[in-house]
Amino acid sequence: MLSIRFLQLQPGETVFTQGELANSVFYISSGSVRIYITQRGESRRITDLHSGDFFGEHCLSHYSCRPNTATTLDKTTLVEIEKHEMVKVLEGKPRWRETFIRNLIDLKIALESALIQNG
Repeated sequence: MLSIRFLQLQPGETVFTQGELANSVFYISSGSVRIYITQRGESRRITDLHSGDFFGEHCLSHYSCRPNTATTLDKTTLVEIEKHEMVKVLEGKPRWRETFIRNLIDLKIALESALIQNG
């Protein structure tokens, strides 16, 4: 059985902040989340995520800190999955793994697009 936590958040609540310790992945059960970075005091939107999307995947890499900030855009329900549990899920559940990888690719494309637009 997975140890997961359900979070009920209101619009404008911060899920995590850039530079914070990265120790879990999030799945959006309902609602939406904005991912953005702050550089030289200026915030830049990377992407908006919606139901069915994952974020916070950096905890699965060698990075120990969050490279961005995530805030809710509306009333949002998140499933928080700790790093060690997410690794187990990805190893044992091919459908989740496929969805997670697809989300990673979409986020990479969104990041590249944001970098091009904000030059």
